[in-house]
Amino acid sequence: PSQVSPEAVPLNIIKVPEGLEISIWASSPMLFNPTNMDIDKDGRIWVAEGVRYRRHWNRQPEGDRIQVLEDTDGDGKADSSHTFVQEEALVAPLGVAVIDNKVIVSQPPELIVYIDVNRNLVFDKGIDIRETLLEGFSGKNHDHSLHSVTVGPNGKWYFNSGNCGALFTDRSGKTFRIASPYNPGVIGPYEFPFNIKDVAGKESDDGHVYVGGFTARMNPDGTDVEIIGHNYRNSYEQSITSMGDVFQNDNDDPPASRVTHILEYGNAGFASA
Repeated sequence: PSQVSPEAVPLNIIKVPEGLEISIWASSPMLFNPTNMDIDKDGRIWVAEGVRYRRHWNRQPEGDRIQVLEDTDGDGKADSSHTFVQEEALVAPLGVAVIDNKVIVSQPPELIVYIDVNRNLVFDKGIDIRETLLEGFSGKNHDHSLHSVTVGPNGKWYFNSGNCGALFTDRSGKTFRIASPYNPGVIGPYEFPFNIKDVAGKESDDGHVYVGGFTARMNPDGTDVEIIGHNYRNSYEQSITSMGDVFQNDNDDPPASRVTHILEYGNAGFASA
């Protein structure tokens, strides 16, 4: 990693309109194998790392990291990088979101909220707070599982998950059972939280049967979860317009990937063979 330099990236492969340019803002060893990122209100970039992804689960026994990168002198390049949190429980987390002093990490089977009480950008045990907001997302160390949180103009939190399935109860006491024919094996010394065959085809407490990957929205305290789209392969993240329209990108490959508008409460039409 110490031999990696910005010059190693062939920037000429990226074409941009006249008047714009591409430059390297940060590179290893400031961060390694990013799986997701978010930008806080002060322009810092927070990165979830996946060094332990899949067959590399034992590469870093102390756990994966959430890194904080910053351009402190305003020259257009990151010059500061430090670790917010590193835990053995973090195994290729697939999402990070920063909402004021709350850092939400998508680490199947849990959606974890770290509260930086003293706001020093480092998780201090005994001072800061770590809580599991929701749990029951299958596919630990598998990228077809829980992905990042984003915030809508209505103040709701939106998140999605791939077709590894989920069996979780929101903070209102409503249970959701979501599965599909996709039934992957475990990679590494981990366990999935449930047997997908016991959940597939079962009705959720809202009266609906959901298939495959899905998008959900909820109150920030984890209450009143709604599934607003389902039957994806593995939608990685959602983007929400100022009017509340939600778009998602699903890696349906094969046969294709797609970026689509989420027709609320609609079935997106993908199902594993």
